Amino acid sequence: LGTESDSIDKVNDFYNFWYDFKSWREYSYLDEEEREKAECKEERRYIDKLNKQERLRRKKEEMTRMHELVNRCYACDPRIRAFNEERKRRKIEAKLAKQEAYKKELEAAKLQKEENERIAKEQEAQRVQEQRKRLKWRRKSDRSKTSSSNKRGRS
Repeated sequence: LGTESDSIDKVNDFYNFWYDFKSWREYSYLDEEEREKAECKEERRYIDKLNKQERLRRKKEEMTRMHELVNRCYACDPRIRAFNEERKRRKIEAKLAKQEAYKKELEAAKLQKEENERIAKEQEAQRVQEQRKRLKWRRKSDRSKTSSSNKRGRS
């Protein structure tokens, strides 16, 4: 049967052996019809056919019984329960890690978008400020030109 510390592969090998087990029993001792009592060849063939069908039925019942027994053992095996719980735990952890990574990715995208918007606003403010300076400089230059032309016109 194994121990609590066996690996999942070893446990699965054990159960696979029993799931794949083929009985060597033939059940000929349970034949209801006796072949020797037949009077002719055709009757013997017919009796053989009936006996073969009955043996196959009994063998199938035996294999079904074996599979049910193995299924019950598998369901109650504490090693299998522990492996299944561990698998579920790892699956949940992976799912949570994936969700956390997705949240971080969304947060990073949001921060990047905010940063891009901030930079765009700063650039726009700087462009507006430069335009105001140019406009101011042009006004100054236009005033100085107009005042110098007025001075010339008066003299």
